[in-house]
Amino acid sequence: MRLSVNLKAENESQVRQIVIQDTVRDTFLIDPAVILIVVGVVMFFITFCGCIGALRENIRLLKTFSFSLTLVFLTQLAIAIMGFFYSDQTRDALGKFVKKAIVHYRDDLDLQNLMDYIQKEFKCCGWNNYTDWSWNLYFNCTHTNPSTERCSVPYSCCTPVPGERKSGEAKVRTQQEILCRIHCGFLVIGAYVEILLLRRSWVKGKLQRKSGAASQHILREAVINTMCGFGVQTQTYLEANESIYPMGCADEAVTWIESHLLLVGALALGLALPQIAGIVLSQILISQIQDEITSVL
Repeated sequence: MRLSVNLKAENESQVRQIVIQDTVRDTFLIDPAVILIVVGVVMFFITFCGCIGALRENIRLLKTFSFSLTLVFLTQLAIAIMGFFYSDQTRDALGKFVKKAIVHYRDDLDLQNLMDYIQKEFKCCGWNNYTDWSWNLYFNCTHTNPSTERCSVPYSCCTPVPGERKSGEAKVRTQQEILCRIHCGFLVIGAYVEILLLRRSWVKGKLQRKSGAASQHILREAVINTMCGFGVQTQTYLEANESIYPMGCADEAVTWIESHLLLVGALALGLALPQIAGIVLSQILISQIQDEITSVL
């Protein structure tokens, strides 16, 4: 009996350690800070080789620069071609990545901010739809989940309150009112100077009070309701549509790309041209250095 209890405890400990290791590994691999650090190190290495190689006319460094830049360019080209011809597989791969991001949403602040930014910009929730947030431990919608956020979604899924859209218009109207009254006051001259001064002081005080009240009203309306996503997963699609963006980010991203093909093409061209120019110029410089060495010898 005692042996079986010990074996059970050891098994639970091993399982717990495996789960912790998997969580740390997954969080590390999808952490935006780690990805940016890796990209920054690679870019620093390539640019260092190119810069020092050009200054010192070092053929080895220039060849390293040219080879690294070619490798990066071909990798990007291969990813773009595979993404175009194997769109379903690419979508599944991105779905796995997003699923890990949803699972570890509360484990990493940078990842949380990234997910919130994407959902706000694309006006979406989850990968396929808003119920994907049940993958997260805190938002899981099972009855055994003790979390206070059970069956909820992050506030970044929420639609803006009606007053928030009108706050800018109200502010512009208030400013126009003030400017109009001040300019009208300057038209009164001559014998009415004293009356103008008194009237302007009175109007100014009144407008300040009105502007202050309007500003407070705007601030009150612009406050985001961070509780709007609570219990949304238990609602139907139409019910959830009243308070959040129910569509998944996958469909919204595809729609955005299709409606911004010119911008996507310009970005791709902007990334490709400097790389191609760097490869060509480095090869030209290498050939010139080799010609000089040959002429000297």
